[in-house]
Amino acid sequence: IESNIRRQADTFDQLESIGGPVNDVYVRVPGKIEWWLVGKVARISDVSPEQAIERQWPLVERHVWALRLPVRPSLSDLSTPFEVWYAPGNSELEAARNNPNIQFTKAFNYLTMYNGDDVKPSFVGFVGKVYDEK
Repeated sequence: IESNIRRQADTFDQLESIGGPVNDVYVRVPGKIEWWLVGKVARISDVSPEQAIERQWPLVERHVWALRLPVRPSLSDLSTPFEVWYAPGNSELEAARNNPNIQFTKAFNYLTMYNGDDVKPSFVGFVGKVYDEK
């Protein structure tokens, strides 16, 4: 899986460098006010943010678990879905400042995604957020 992570990060960098749209990806527990930045997706313009996130879903979900984000009551509770949202790319600082101009859009929840198989892997990339332990 390490090679998949690196390949998708390289694809992200390539798409971003040529001006491909970028979106910040967040997760949260349904009904809670706390949002967690998971990472970013880059895509070609013909691919929607929802399609990009769903195509990258295995990496996004794995990253949620790797970060140990509190989006489920316990690590053993896989029945509680979390919501996936996106915002404009590189808006995380303004989102953290609660800027009301940053618009979050619900991509899907864990149970309603379609799987993104119709999007070529080279059309989307993902980089995960890294949090300091300080």
